[in-house]
Amino acid sequence: MNPLSIFFTLASERAKIRRAMELYERIKDPLTELIDIGRELGAQTGLLGPQPNGGADIPASLAKYDAKWVQETLAMVTGMPVPMDGNLSGDATKSATRKFQAANPPLAVDGFAGAQTVMRLVAARDKLEK
Repeated sequence: MNPLSIFFTLASERAKIRRAMELYERIKDPLTELIDIGRELGAQTGLLGPQPNGGADIPASLAKYDAKWVQETLAMVTGMPVPMDGNLSGDATKSATRKFQAANPPLAVDGFAGAQTVMRLVAARDKLEK
């Protein structure tokens, strides 16, 4: 490349970078707010996004098992008192989740009710209800 074509290429790229920065400035606050809301929802439900215990995103087939169902099932299966408040990140719920995970290897004992844990809870509850 000759120096003149390098100059025009750099000038063109600089304009693209400047435009990208302008767009970012316009969306950064709403984007940050959206990310915060997503994190909050994930913490409250424990059912959003990649799960720390190695499970994938919650499949659609498990979506009907909401946070209160998980808490109710944990109470039934572990015998521990679990508040039915829909918050899977509370201490009592996480403790019951860890107890259940420890009793059901190879689940990671991390206190998060991810896809793998929920699937095991479904099976455990079905067994109890038969």
